[in-house]
Amino acid sequence: MTVYPHLDPAVQAHADLPNRERIEHIRVDRWIDYPRARQALDKLQVPWEPSAAERDYNAGRTTQVPMRPRVRLRSGRFSRKLRYNGMELAFDR
Repeated sequence: MTVYPHLDPAVQAHADLPNRERIEHIRVDRWIDYPRARQALDKLQVPWEPSAAERDYNAGRTTQVPMRPRVRLRSGRFSRKLRYNGMELAFDR
């Protein structure tokens, strides 16, 4: 087995599989949760803050749980789309 130190340990186990099995593993639907989306924005050095819906929920002003990944961008200079398996991170400006 080849060593892949740059890969996450959970992924390393799949790196040496035959192409067909690796592709099947890659195509499985996965959810990019808020922390991952926020890490992506941080890595891209995009200033952001939680959406109004999330702030309201965290402050106890509403009991409606925000279900879609959404953040407020503090900079209007971001035109990329962060998407995975049909789910897209939405931005408030």
